[in-house]
Amino acid sequence: MNDHTLEWVNKQMRVLAILGGILSVVHPELYSAGIAALKTMHKNLQSIHKGDRLPAVLKVWSLPFTAITAISNRDTPYHQDNGSAHPWFDILLTVGNYKNGRMELPGLGIRFKYDPGTVVALVGWVVQHGASCPGDRACIEYHMRKNVIEELGIQGPSWVNESIYFQ
Repeated sequence: MNDHTLEWVNKQMRVLAILGGILSVVHPELYSAGIAALKTMHKNLQSIHKGDRLPAVLKVWSLPFTAITAISNRDTPYHQDNGSAHPWFDILLTVGNYKNGRMELPGLGIRFKYDPGTVVALVGWVVQHGASCPGDRACIEYHMRKNVIEELGIQGPSWVNESIYFQ
């Protein structure tokens, strides 16, 4: 990791904290697993391959996800994500300078406005989705890598359901 990456993470600290807050509401168990992953990594820095810059990142990293994917200036055809686990949410954030963006979830018959600043939480492994956004834009996907959670020995959460909200 270079200094530009650490600078970007520093500048995104507040946004990442807000996205973490969203995750804590939509899937509290996944949020807890993500926090446990961060704590485990912090305690075991010596066991992480190429982890020499990890302490600097962990000091400012305020998001309980283990991976980020960026998509820049392109439409995304219908697809399903495969880096996470079936019951886990991904969070998508759109940024840029464009209007009339659209996201579709064809299996659910849903199409909605997907302009800059939109945040979507979805089970990307299960729900097919795609987006079309004309102009200068990026979609940043935050997700939890199943293999990282397993390697750290953390119990992966199951499907979120209403029982966590109504007890």
